[in-house]
Amino acid sequence: IAIAKFVIWHWYMYSMENETTVYELLNGHGIGPRFLGHLTEHDRVIGFLMERITNARHAGPEDLELCREALAQLHALGLLHGDTNRHNFLIRDGKAIVIDFSTTRKCDDEDLLRQEMEGLLVHLADTSNVGGHDPSETFDGTYEEMMDPDCF
Repeated sequence: IAIAKFVIWHWYMYSMENETTVYELLNGHGIGPRFLGHLTEHDRVIGFLMERITNARHAGPEDLELCREALAQLHALGLLHGDTNRHNFLIRDGKAIVIDFSTTRKCDDEDLLRQEMEGLLVHLADTSNVGGHDPSETFDGTYEEMMDPDCF
């Protein structure tokens, strides 16, 4: 079973390209879902397929140590996740799996990596739904902007 993640609007293209690069870097490390391939339309990449993590739940404060272990693995590869909300950690079989690498970047700044790790408990305890699906999200642009085939 796979999940397709694709670009809805052209301004998301950079974050999607970044995320696919990170998934490819993580392939084989067991930190995140397996990257399965790109989705294309008219010779352009519009998204990607990744492994669906079944029988998992979003993390909470009780999963702090599992999430720290997973985040430490990411940091050991020189990557700062950039969005450590509880929805970006899936818990399954006593292990945390990290997802959503759209804001992840290379980082060798030990202070930034430490700050991300130290802020983890606050993010795991946050019940505001930050990072989760917000059904009230709307698109303020025009249909033409959204469907522009030359936007990539």
